[in-house]
Amino acid sequence: MKNTLDKKTADLIILCGDMNSVPNSKEVQCIKRHGFIDYNNNPTYEKGLTLDYILSKSNFPIQVKSKIIIQNLSDHHCLQNKFVW
Repeated sequence: MKNTLDKKTADLIILCGDMNSVPNSKEVQCIKRHGFIDYNNNPTYEKGLTLDYILSKSNFPIQVKSKIIIQNLSDHHCLQNKFVW
């Protein structure tokens, strides 16, 4: 994964989805070390766990608002995200 993250260049990269990893996991920390910012601060799984992420890397300022809109559709809560740049 490291080599892939290093090779990706663009004005804006959005990486989101079910990572099945907690925020302090080595996988999520690796992504953050490569300049990605996590915008989801909401628990998205049972027992208050965050397993779903909204990450981006940008050459310009952006704002992201993330909120849970449905909690009982699946085992993960449904996130709605709004990106403004």
